[in-house]
Amino acid sequence: MLAGAYDATWWERWHKFVEDGAFFNQGGFKPVWFVHVVELWMRLQAVLMPLGWTLLWLALAWLAHWVTVRLVARIGRAPCASSLRNGVVHRDAGRSAYLPVARAEAAATATRRSGRGKATAGAAALTLCSELPSSRLAYRVSVALQVVSILYRVLQGYIVAMGALQFLQLTLWNEPRTAFRSTGRIPSPLCRADWLEAPTAAALEERFRTHWLPEYLQRVQTVQWARARDATELPRGRTRLLLYRASCDGLGNRFAGMLSAFYLAYLSDRAFLVDWSSCASVVHGSLDDLIRPPFDWDARRFLQATGARQHVEGAPAEGGTDVLRAFQSLVGVDGVRRLATAYCRPCPRRRPITDLQTMLCADPRDDDVPVIDFYGTHWSGAVLQHNPALRQRSCARFGVDVFGILARALLQPQEAVQRLADTVRPQLAAADVVVGLQVRRKDSYGISGRMEETMWRCARQVAELHGWQRRQQQQQQRLPDNGSVAQAPPRQRPRVALFIASDHAASREALRHANIPADTDATVVSLDAPLLKTSVQSMQYALAEMYLLSRSDELVISPYSSFGSVAHGWGSRPPWVMLRTGQCMRALSSMPCDVYWFGVQRLPCFDDRMLSSEMVNQEYCYG
Repeated sequence: MLAGAYDATWWERWHKFVEDGAFFNQGGFKPVWFVHVVELWMRLQAVLMPLGWTLLWLALAWLAHWVTVRLVARIGRAPCASSLRNGVVHRDAGRSAYLPVARAEAAATATRRSGRGKATAGAAALTLCSELPSSRLAYRVSVALQVVSILYRVLQGYIVAMGALQFLQLTLWNEPRTAFRSTGRIPSPLCRADWLEAPTAAALEERFRTHWLPEYLQRVQTVQWARARDATELPRGRTRLLLYRASCDGLGNRFAGMLSAFYLAYLSDRAFLVDWSSCASVVHGSLDDLIRPPFDWDARRFLQATGARQHVEGAPAEGGTDVLRAFQSLVGVDGVRRLATAYCRPCPRRRPITDLQTMLCADPRDDDVPVIDFYGTHWSGAVLQHNPALRQRSCARFGVDVFGILARALLQPQEAVQRLADTVRPQLAAADVVVGLQVRRKDSYGISGRMEETMWRCARQVAELHGWQRRQQQQQQRLPDNGSVAQAPPRQRPRVALFIASDHAASREALRHANIPADTDATVVSLDAPLLKTSVQSMQYALAEMYLLSRSDELVISPYSSFGSVAHGWGSRPPWVMLRTGQCMRALSSMPCDVYWFGVQRLPCFDDRMLSSEMVNQEYCYG
């Protein structure tokens, strides 16, 4: 491995293995009951985590002290007794005790009379100081034991102090999960109307597809590929690449990170490269098995066009570490810089994401490092949207809905995925209102059975509300131009289709057989996807479900689920979120929720002028 190359240490891999509950994986999913373990752990972690580590280290310290004392005593031990500075260690029938010399003599006499003392070389009597090692050795042993005792007490105090410090970090000094920055004024919207290059969101999306994306590919992507083919090494002065190595997380996390990486590459005029390596028990298959790339972004093919072919010809390494090493061999270790934006909101220890300060306050076009190694698991493009150096340019080309435009341009499902989605399209097309339900019952942060039933009620009420709004619109369209009152059409209930995407077979069956009133004209539709993460087919089913959710008229999602967040962002649908408090709340924006605003507002470079109305209610997805 090259010096300076970033790779997860064995401790980081083990910590993630334990944190993700991989012990309990069943086809890539955790069982339903694992949710309760996580909930209990989240409530008690501030106490149990410091207490557990403190007790563990105290036990190890005691064991080390016990072994050390025995070794030191063995060094200065006589055949039957060990002399100390002012006493001996008397052993009787396997028991030991420190005794002064006078008491040791009496104990030896008593032992000799009773015959219970240990015999040495056939002698029944316990030998005294005349047969012991020299007084100098005894003195050294005594001093050593005293030093060991003092060090043990100091170590105990240090361990207890560190446990108390960890408790304070997890309770008082930890990064809060919420933030409210008081400015004394109403924040302005993210994009001003005079910045937009087109009057509507649809027009902006069409202009990006037909003009700005092809222009970027011709000016940046094609040029960097040509240089790679013409040179055996990448010239540092002219190389501008952004490498996205997909994390070993779920499909939603990977897509959210990938779209964030492309958005940064686009705004910073860097060629975009992707390494989508499989991860055991989490994601299988290649990116080509899921979507049709609109341009060539494969990092391994890019490297094969250069002199780094030998580094990537074998089996792909998990996490793309072989790709990282290959780029370091081409531009040098210092020519690759890691940019990490991933975070874990429910984790016990939370620290500020310092790399977001670069995305928020610096102009990425001025960064001359040849390769940026981007690591992200959430939509961090919202931070770039608020960067003062990029804000007007981003608004001009994308408006507010950056994620939706990029998702529909880059995530074009493969034919196999389309065929899976087409199996239920007729049922969905026959409905007046399609309400998608993303029910996450398994894995670490799934919902409970009670929350699931609340989701059903929420979905039914959302369908009724949507149908009422549609009837109002139809009635207004039928009003005559002369101002007279038209006769209202007969009241008809809309045909409702509930499309359910769930990781739990029992949830699908429960919703199918739910007591739906006969006069509601509602049907339940699902794909019956295999509940596994260990095959390419299961990944294709998952993407088909995500795609159909994004095409729903209304969407009800589980909290803290990147799968649901990507789905509603892909379709530019403000979702209804099932909160853990038992409430169903409507989002104000189609931007993927659970944005890291609570941490962004604490960055040293954050300015009150960066605050926008789009930052409101975008951190609630945790529920």
